[in-house]
Amino acid sequence: MKIKQLAKSASFLLVAGFISFTIPSCSSEEEIIILQDVKVNSESFNLAEDGSTTIEVKVVPENTPIAKAVLSTSLFNESGVFEVTRLTPKGNGVWQIAAKVKDFSRIQNGQDVILSVYQEDNMYIQTTLKTNDPYSIEGKYTPVHPQAFTFYSAEDGKLMEIPFIITADNAADLAAISYDNIKVVNGTGSSTPSISITHFAIAPMTGKTGFYLQVDNAQLETVKKAITTIAFLDCRVMIIGPNGRVAYTPVRLIVSSPKCIIKDDQLSLLHTELSAPEFNRQITIDMTHDFYRLGKQNDKTTFEAFENRGLYNSQGEMADADPQFISLGYTTQGKNTTCNVTLKHDATIPAIGTYHMVERLKGYWEYDGKKYPTVCTDLQFQITIK
Repeated sequence: MKIKQLAKSASFLLVAGFISFTIPSCSSEEEIIILQDVKVNSESFNLAEDGSTTIEVKVVPENTPIAKAVLSTSLFNESGVFEVTRLTPKGNGVWQIAAKVKDFSRIQNGQDVILSVYQEDNMYIQTTLKTNDPYSIEGKYTPVHPQAFTFYSAEDGKLMEIPFIITADNAADLAAISYDNIKVVNGTGSSTPSISITHFAIAPMTGKTGFYLQVDNAQLETVKKAITTIAFLDCRVMIIGPNGRVAYTPVRLIVSSPKCIIKDDQLSLLHTELSAPEFNRQITIDMTHDFYRLGKQNDKTTFEAFENRGLYNSQGEMADADPQFISLGYTTQGKNTTCNVTLKHDATIPAIGTYHMVERLKGYWEYDGKKYPTVCTDLQFQITIK
């Protein structure tokens, strides 16, 4: 009997519970509120030295329940740059969002940041703000460096390195960083597809704040196959300040093979011409492009040593250590360089075939009274005797 009464009581409670649950759900107090707008007092927000910030927003309607807020650097709510640490209702539709930068390498001063405000059902509205970072180090540092180098030496096959010297207008800013604060990362432009910064390594510089960039020795054979003439390396010098801020400087380098073959129709000769005792021909070859890719783009790079390496046949064998039928001289005016070639009769005339007259060229980049070797290449003038 008690059991039956308990059952009846339970049935009544279930019905009562159902009624008490369903009736309020139909009341106006539980209407679904849809977020219509998010207003901010300012178009930017300030970062404290530790990367923290506070943003106040006003939602419309004022009684809209807010579940979360996200700060991101893209429309796709990219995570990892900011962390929202607190979301506090202040009344009358005002919400206070506390956030902090987690990764300074992905946020710059003045960069657009997207604020997404969410309801419980993941419906959201976005608005765009700009960062204002008084502790930014952007523009404080300038890497000074050559524009090109040969990545290994034609003389001994050793790796060559290109110097990067970090400068700053304020001595205190320069004193605040060291080699440990410097990295080189991929650029945002376009390198030659077969190479990237992953094929290179950096080493510290003594006496100055900076570093040397060279091919990673483990990648040398790969780079040799990839660069038969020149390649463009697009990268960025990344400096990390003592407060965690990051500054990037884009860099585009010309990386040259030490083998520089120079072809010109004027270097095609008839064997009968060279055989004539009176033969003497003066020609001029424009070398501006060849010297440009070796770093002759400003007065800081100079070429000082031209060494005759002799005449080689098509098999790479020495044909004449000191050929007399050809002589070379160079003229530079501003950024333009020409090679003045004299071709004349000689008692010893090479046989019909293709040859390379080789001159070794060494170049230096000068900064603050010091010369840095950046070029050691063999200029190979291709001569065809028919």
